[in-house]
Amino acid sequence: MKYDIEYLPSADHDLEYMGNVLAEYPRMLARIFREMEDKLQLLREHPRMYPIYAHRRKYRKMVLEEYLLFYTIDDNRQMITVCRVLYGKMNMNRQL
Repeated sequence: MKYDIEYLPSADHDLEYMGNVLAEYPRMLARIFREMEDKLQLLREHPRMYPIYAHRRKYRKMVLEEYLLFYTIDDNRQMITVCRVLYGKMNMNRQL
């Protein structure tokens, strides 16, 4: 059974910020968004395909080039919640 995907407001904000930062690099931005969409489609059928984030075990981590997408799984609702999408060189512990 496929899981649904929802985005927290913090993830929406992160994606908007990423779009603004990468606006001068439209090909890179399109490539990252395409990669994210492809990976999220696979994730709907295999929600545990990405590893648990060691520093905050409630999250799983998906790598998108230089960005990290953090998500949680709710099996009761069959829902994947995208919590944050952060630049990989940020201090993750302060952002999560």
